[in-house]
Amino acid sequence: MIDGAKLLVAIDEIVNEKQISRNLILESIKEGIKKAYEKHFDPEATIIVDIDQKTGQIKVEKELAVVKKVEDDLLEIGLKEAKTKYGEQITVDDKVYEPVNSEEFSRLAIFQVGQIIKQQIKEAEKDSIFDEYIAQKGHLMTGIVIAAEKIFISWSWTNICLHFSSQF
Repeated sequence: MIDGAKLLVAIDEIVNEKQISRNLILESIKEGIKKAYEKHFDPEATIIVDIDQKTGQIKVEKELAVVKKVEDDLLEIGLKEAKTKYGEQITVDDKVYEPVNSEEFSRLAIFQVGQIIKQQIKEAEKDSIFDEYIAQKGHLMTGIVIAAEKIFISWSWTNICLHFSSQF
């Protein structure tokens, strides 16, 4: 699905460029994968996404309930099949976790994952800028004017647009 090493490099670039926590980015990726799976495959499924922080490998599993008689093969697994796959200790009402094949994700699902991740990163970046900027309210700040018509100031690691009423 995704090259783990490239994923970790991309995460590090976002952390450094956008000043967003690594955990928030990882959670955004997990959430994006969960939502895409729910939308394109099964909205009732319980999906567990794990990202190895050393290798960047993504593991996606769906939770299945062990039952005597299967009524919904997307949410349940028969006792006999579960014992064959997961061992004789499995009993009815247990939960087992089956790996989701990454090839099941269509281009559309992968695109949706990307959109969700971008949106969550954008929101986190906005919150981070707001938190840093609001702390300066009422204080004199220095910055570099980067446009004359509308005043844009380069400050810290972001650009700020001053409203006309705040310019003079």
